[in-house]
Formats: sequence, structure tokens, C-alpha cells
Amino acid sequence: MQALLGWKHAWCVIATLIFSSRATAEVRKLREIDLSPKQDRGIVFATGITPSGDLLSFVAKNSGTWQLYRVRNWHTASASTRVLSVSGFFSKAEMQDAEGRRVEMLNAQVFATADGAYAVCVANPFWVKRVLGRAEGRSRSDNIIAIVDLSTFSVVGKTHTEGLDLFEVHSSVQLDHDGFLLLDSLSGDKRGAFIRLAVPSLKPSPVCVYNWVPGEPKPKVPGEFTVPAGQHPEMQTLEACSAALGSTTFSDYSELIQSTFKFPSAGCDSDNHNRAEFCRWPGSFTSDGKFGIAYAHDGHDSLLGNYVETNARYVLFSSAKRSDIGEVKVSTRESVQVATAVLDGRDFLITISNGTHLIIYELRD
Repeated sequence: MQALLGWKHAWCVIATLIFSSRATAEVRKLREIDLSPKQDRGIVFATGITPSGDLLSFVAKNSGTWQLYRVRNWHTASASTRVLSVSGFFSKAEMQDAEGRRVEMLNAQVFATADGAYAVCVANPFWVKRVLGRAEGRSRSDNIIAIVDLSTFSVVGKTHTEGLDLFEVHSSVQLDHDGFLLLDSLSGDKRGAFIRLAVPSLKPSPVCVYNWVPGEPKPKVPGEFTVPAGQHPEMQTLEACSAALGSTTFSDYSELIQSTFKFPSAGCDSDNHNRAEFCRWPGSFTSDGKFGIAYAHDGHDSLLGNYVETNARYVLFSSAKRSDIGEVKVSTRESVQVATAVLDGRDFLITISNGTHLIIYELRD
């Protein structure tokens, strides 16, 4: 059975590693770990790191029973793995609904709460009906969410968000400042609506509806794009918003709302003159700020107008040296994600291929 496909520009599997001679001493491969004897090429999955340093990988399955892997001590020779089956998630049978809408996008998320007590596992499908290539009618969004107690490694809560009176385009799920799950949504007429879900009960707050209104434009951040551009949210349902936010003010929360539909910023934002390749691409830094990792790619449009990647790589950057220290070449045909962690004062890069094959590197200045 063919594996579920992810985003069109899904990150890809490691094929070869090419480092410059100078970077050989700075990027050291430690080990490889296989979580499963079988890999599904191009499968949807997500990865995350808990506050204690455990690696999580949440992997889609066509049956709708997805798998959560937890790997402890992955940076040592005594790594241990547990796997949990999480039923009731998106399945291949749901690729098309009764009204002819098909899934155009499907991604996954997994992250731990700030106290490390729970893992949040999410699937985000989005359906659209197309006639002769053009969208027709109302689209559909859903977020399937499961809460896993990491002390017992068992599911303690599960919900779908499609029936929670949100608008048709849902954002991904994120943790807010108070430890609630935030889910935002957009309509086609410049309105938004969000809810907060308690953890672990997943009890929803009232729906806060707001309008996007013109406002003073903020200084543009290179590589950043917010939907809708040049506007800010203003409450429409005051009573429901107050009930949803509790003691938090809407103005304090609005920055978090806007970030739900924001693309990553480019690397080296404060150094426009740096010629490092890392600075040309959207990137992120390790939690201690010592190293940057950016996904870079080249490609072209096919005869059908689709973008085709012909070369892909992860570019590694040293903040201390203010320069690239190497790159990891990847295949454009399979699915790879990366995670970073700082443990015992050491910086690590982990590549995860198809959700179950790990390669661990140590990064050094």
C-alpha cells in the first residue's frame, strides 16, 4: 500500500554527506539508530525533543493508527526505544470525502509540554474540491489531537477540532504562554477565530472571533510573511474572547495569534552583509544560539507548472565564526526532518529519515 504523502516540499532523506575539510573536525557523526526494520518512503511524520532530551517521532500509518516513538539516551551507546500505537488518526480511506473534496495538505506535529509531563500529537489534514484545477465550494480543515502521558506512555486524551465552530482554514497547533493549546483559524472575509484547549483534558474554551483590520505596519523582518499582511487582529466577540483568555489581555495574545500563520525568518537577520549560504535561507538556531541549521534547495518548474527540487541540503552555520561550517546533502525523493538538542553542554544535530531512521551528529566550534 502506498504511503501517505506529506507536504509538496517535504524534507528529504539523507543520501550522502559532503563536508569541507575545515568542517570535518566540527561536525562529527556519532551513530545511526533504526527504530523500525521497515521504512515507508515519503511518509508523513513529525519530530520533537522533550525538556529532558528524549526524542519523539510521530509517524503516520495508512490504517489511521499512527505510531509514537520515544528514544532515550540517543546520544549515547545505550539508547532505548519505546513505541505507542495511537488510534483514531487520519487514514488513507479519508483522502476524499463524501462531497468530493480531496486532501491537498497533510502534516503532523509532536511536541512536549514545558514541564515535560505530556506529549502532544497532532495530524492536520486540509481538504479542497477542485473542478478543472480550480477550487470550488467550501474547503475543510481538521486537527486530530492526542495527549500522551509521558510518565506512563499512554494516551490520556483525544479530540477532533472540525466541530468546534472555527473558520475553514485551521492553523497548526501550538502551546501558548500559559500551557494551553492554541488553535487559530481564518475565513475568506478577513475574520479569524481561535480557541484554547486545556492539557491534558482538551476541554475547549469559548471561540474568540476577531477581525483583521488595517494598522500601522511593523518594521519588515527579512524572510517573514504574516497572513493577512499589514493588518492586526481586533476582537469582535468581546465576552467570548474574555472568557477564552481569562486574565490574559487580547493585546498580549495578539502577537501569538499572528505567529500562527507566519513563515520562519531568514537566518542572520542582524547581519545583512554576511555572505554565508545559511543567511540566504529560512533557518533556526540551536537553543544555546551556537549553531544554525537551514534547509536550502535548487529546482525548476516542470512542464505541468509544478516546482521540482533537483538539489537539496541542510546548511550548518557557526555563530562564533559567523560562517558556514558544512552541509548535509539530501535526496529529493524521500522524507527527512531534523532536530537539535543541547545536552550536558554539547550541541547535537539529529536527522530523522521516514520517521524511523536516526543519524546523530555532534556540532563543535
